[in-house]
Amino acid sequence: MDSNMEELEFFIELRDKIDDISDLVDKHGLRDKFVSAFIFGVSGDLEPGDEKMCIRAVTGMTVVDEDELDAVLTHLYEQYNPEPDRSDSIDFWLKFGSSGEA
Repeated sequence: MDSNMEELEFFIELRDKIDDISDLVDKHGLRDKFVSAFIFGVSGDLEPGDEKMCIRAVTGMTVVDEDELDAVLTHLYEQYNPEPDRSDSIDFWLKFGSSGEA
């Protein structure tokens, strides 16, 4: 089986798993409280001259409004960023004191 067919089968199976999560949310009656944001993908090979990585992906989100989206994206950023600029962190205040700005 060629790699394109393998990836297609992967994405079909992945979509089934995402549907299972949706069913789980409904089973527990949490649809009105459920928040999600996801991207699952496969990185592609860079072609000569390409500057950005190609990703074939399934994405989705469940948010009520822009405020909830902002909260989700902030949470994702903070999980990715190992040293967020937070005022309850000594590193925040050390950096603030040395540069004059946060």
